Amino acid sequence: DGLAEFLTGVSTAVEEALQQNETVDIFKPEFANLGDEDATGFGSKNHSNIKEVRNFHDVAYTKGKRVEAVQWIPQEHNYLACSTVDNISFYDRVEHMGKATISHVLLWSWNESLAPHAILLSPWEVTAFKFWPWDRHFLIGGVRS
Repeated sequence: DGLAEFLTGVSTAVEEALQQNETVDIFKPEFANLGDEDATGFGSKNHSNIKEVRNFHDVAYTKGKRVEAVQWIPQEHNYLACSTVDNISFYDRVEHMGKATISHVLLWSWNESLAPHAILLSPWEVTAFKFWPWDRHFLIGGVRS
């Protein structure tokens, strides 16, 4: 008896939901209109409105690495910091889980982009970090172990 009352009460809402689902093509490929990746590529100069202002790189510390986090250094207008980690797949990362790998937090000067201003070493990959807003000499980091 209670089941019949429940079904009678919700039947109108269920019917409306089913009718709305009929108007949506759930099998439609959502990313079909993004374009041909092979022809243009991600970040292609043909379609990008982003202008590169600076490119910070150092062969010893950034080659084959991925930038994991970036922060402006407080009270400094020309300095930023970024942490770099090995650019490996998730499965390779799982295989090496628990093994120490040297990671770096690189401090870059806006005026000199060919070499880092300072290099901070960590025995583990630094995935997140933040400067203390009132004193830029203190850096707190989260590591992957």
